[in-house]
Amino acid sequence: MGKNMKWDSTCRLGIHEIDSQHRLLFAIAGELEDIEKPDEQGPEIRYVIDHIRKYVKEHFDFEEQVMEKTGYPGLPKHRTAHKQIVDEVNHTLTSSKNLTALKEQLEYMMTVWIRDHILDDDRKFADWSKEAVQK
Repeated sequence: MGKNMKWDSTCRLGIHEIDSQHRLLFAIAGELEDIEKPDEQGPEIRYVIDHIRKYVKEHFDFEEQVMEKTGYPGLPKHRTAHKQIVDEVNHTLTSSKNLTALKEQLEYMMTVWIRDHILDDDRKFADWSKEAVQK
């Protein structure tokens, strides 16, 4: 994942609950990154996987509820992006050859997820939300 994927002010969307949840994703990514010998740390990998699964379900449900309540026109596209991420997580969990490969694939996926989804897709919602409030 790399040290450049740490939470900082550029990740903040200005929506408190969503920002708090995104911080948790960075913490989970850090937990994954801290696993140095995946093939010897099966319980730790399983713990992080459980965290990721729970996070994905709860966070995406919450985000979609907020978007629905505010009438966000980009919700259908955003919902599709969420489904793609869930599908990727599930595919990675079932297709990895060993724990080292699983860790590497999850780290890569989380890096892309943070960069493309939070810093791009979620930012679009945050920007729209701020404009909608001002009108």
